Amino acid sequence: MLRNQKAQQQAFANAMSALETLKANYANSMANTTFDAAKMKAAVCPSVAAITGWPTSATALCGSSGSAADIIVAVGLSDDETAIERVTERLLGTNPTQGGRQFPTPLLTGGAANIGGSATVLNYFNDFTIWAGGNLSAQNATINTLIRNTATDPNPTPQTRDYRATNVGPNCNNVPAGYTCSTNMGNNNSIIGLDIIDNDPTLLSLSGLTSDDFLQASLGTGMSRQAFVNYYAGWTVDLRGNFETTYGHPPSSTSFDSVMNNGTPRARVVYVHGDLDISGNTTYGSASAPILLVVDGNAKIKGAFYGSIIAMGNFSTTGNTTIYGAVFAKNAGGGTGNATIVYDPYPNLNYQPFAGAGKPQAIPGSWKDW
Repeated sequence: MLRNQKAQQQAFANAMSALETLKANYANSMANTTFDAAKMKAAVCPSVAAITGWPTSATALCGSSGSAADIIVAVGLSDDETAIERVTERLLGTNPTQGGRQFPTPLLTGGAANIGGSATVLNYFNDFTIWAGGNLSAQNATINTLIRNTATDPNPTPQTRDYRATNVGPNCNNVPAGYTCSTNMGNNNSIIGLDIIDNDPTLLSLSGLTSDDFLQASLGTGMSRQAFVNYYAGWTVDLRGNFETTYGHPPSSTSFDSVMNNGTPRARVVYVHGDLDISGNTTYGSASAPILLVVDGNAKIKGAFYGSIIAMGNFSTTGNTTIYGAVFAKNAGGGTGNATIVYDPYPNLNYQPFAGAGKPQAIPGSWKDW
């Protein structure tokens, strides 16, 4: 009996060690979903598989049911290999913004908004499209803003109006259903609607903030970059080459292309260390799984992006770009091509597109042994 009890204690200790090790590794990066060592295995799973003996791999601990990987399953084996113990702990996604909410306007910049190329900003939900601390200028370009047409849509009805269906190249000469033209700048036009606020001294102060202070101001969480990376960022990308030195652990990847996996984001909160320049035409995120992208440098976007972008440097676009979400940047300008920003606070019909989108954390009291 004492020998059996000792074997069970050893197995339990190994299972707990596997659980805590994977929990720490997963906290550093959501790329770390398994842990496999002598007499201990663990995996992040959508459900728990039935086991009758020592599993051949960590992934064998996972069941086939469930849609979200929200439980850590760990097993331990005794030294004499006569006892196996299993423990689990539930995970819950964190809210990287206050309440998981969207930003208040499609394009918000602490400094000037020097728009290059052709840009259209659409907001079906409120009469607010561009908010800048500095001056708004078209830079030999065109700026159109489209807001909800209150004659056809007195109130926002996103359940029935597909506000993302904005045609190809929406502008004041090609207005999608449910919208109306408000601002038309460039090409000998100088109509500026009440939906634009620029030269706001309150916002201008944001352009001079440190990166830590700017991140805190944009998210409202009071967290430094270090804390944000550790607690919220499920996927990190190192474009400067010193991520590990700066944040104390390796990044998830050194390529931004790694964010997507067969059309699905690997994580819904992505942190880029360095200047981001997307040159391809990949679609990042989706209407049902928008991404919160935080860049601690300049962000140049191309292609289609679902979610919100925080740029601690300058934000710009190139080529044909459509952003379904919002942008919050220290400065904006210098872009080329055709850019469209469609304000999207409502992908899950709850005005909280990032609720639970952050890195999952263990739920207190959810620990269980078998």
